Amino acid sequence: MVTRESRFDILRLLSMFMIIVGHLIYHGIRHITSDEMADPGFEHTAIGLTNFCLLQLTGYLCNIGPNLFILISGYFLIHPRPIRYSLEKSVRLWCTIVFYSLLFYGIFIATGLYAYDTETLLRQIMPIHSTSYWFMTMYIGVLLLSPFLARLAQSLSKREYQAMLAVLLIMNFGQENWGYGIVYSSTLFFYVFVFLIGGYIHLHKPQHTLLKYGGAAYLVICIVLSAANCVNQIMFHSTAFLQIRGLLNNSFPLFSAICLFLWFYTLPNKETPLSRYAIKASPYILGVYLIHDNWYVRNYLWDQIVCPLHYLNQWYLIPYILVVCLAILVLCIFIDTLRKKIFPF
Repeated sequence: MVTRESRFDILRLLSMFMIIVGHLIYHGIRHITSDEMADPGFEHTAIGLTNFCLLQLTGYLCNIGPNLFILISGYFLIHPRPIRYSLEKSVRLWCTIVFYSLLFYGIFIATGLYAYDTETLLRQIMPIHSTSYWFMTMYIGVLLLSPFLARLAQSLSKREYQAMLAVLLIMNFGQENWGYGIVYSSTLFFYVFVFLIGGYIHLHKPQHTLLKYGGAAYLVICIVLSAANCVNQIMFHSTAFLQIRGLLNNSFPLFSAICLFLWFYTLPNKETPLSRYAIKASPYILGVYLIHDNWYVRNYLWDQIVCPLHYLNQWYLIPYILVVCLAILVLCIFIDTLRKKIFPF
């Protein structure tokens, strides 16, 4: 019998899978394809052009991972909890971050891949201050603010809450030179806004038949954006070579993340093998991020082990990426399970 909203456990698992895929694309491929460097190898053949378009679409589809994660947090943390709860949770997360930072730093020093440096060691001990994991830094900030944000949300009427979200949307949205995001927004301020959107959905439970089409709207947004970018580069040669583009989290990925979240919100809670696995994996999801996106692991993982640049013109590029990222997700969950058994924080 399902005792929790397992659809959001599935969405949480999916969001971390999206983050891994996004990291492969934007750390493993896109960081090579900058304007200052030579063409990395998207050939102007049927396979090369198809892979470029599919990879661009995959990048936009997975660009929403961090936004989904914060929406889920807002959904569940919008009911007031003791300040002590957020403090204890933040301290436990900080301990986990330091653990993995020191672990991987020690491994790479011991294997001779990096030389010891005292300043670098201090950065591992102070990962929040050094922002070695930018998302974890922002997440802890939102977590510490969550009790106060919850009390604010509870004090507002539905209409007042909607007005606040409208103001925050205007202040946060930004795509290149569009919007006021470049004037007002910061990453933490934006994620506070996303947190409050998730909270609004939980508190005021929107009901509309159109919500069930949120998944389709998410797909349409991503397809239109990727098609526009691909046509612009392939047909009009707007870049020196085919280049995977990213989007800021506070631009169109905000709307596509909300659409997908609302679709999951309309789904029934069913006990399935996937929901049972998602519930069991839930305590280890943040560990997945800390393992695969560790500063030392990241470069070695994408450039030395996965090597996606070697497969840009192979027909199996997209299946390869999806299978590899799924394997990374499962492996990291297993590793963090072992960590929790040995160091239960």
